[in-house]
Order: sequence, then C-alpha cells, then structure tokens
Amino acid sequence: MIYGTFSGYLYYVVAISIASGILLLIFDRTEYDIQNLTKEKKAAIYLGRFNIALGVVSGVGMWIYSRWFI
Repeated sequence: MIYGTFSGYLYYVVAISIASGILLLIFDRTEYDIQNLTKEKKAAIYLGRFNIALGVVSGVGMWIYSRWFI
C-alpha cells in the first residue's frame, strides 16, 4: 500500500538490511577467522557495516521524510 510517496515495505527493507549486517558480522566474520581467510573476513566486515549503515540511514531518512514532509 502506498502512503504518500514511499511504500510501506521500506520498513521491512530497513529491518532486513540491519539484520543481515549483524548476521554477517557475527557468523561470517567468525567463520572466516577460524579458517584464516583474511580477505574474506575483511569483505564480511565491510559488507556487514555497510548493510547496517544503509539500514540506519534509510530508516532515519524515512523518518525525517515522514515527519517533516508528509
């Protein structure tokens, strides 16, 4: 359902983005650390942080937009 100019599904995108970032940092990073795969560990850390940041920025942007422009 469209409310204003953004979809209600954006809340799910924010939650999934943050959750996948946390899971990357918890599981993939430790698994790569155990197997001594340094490049993969760095990539998992980067992607995990990027997913969390993307989710937070999207959530804050969505909140600002809905608070001030709708």
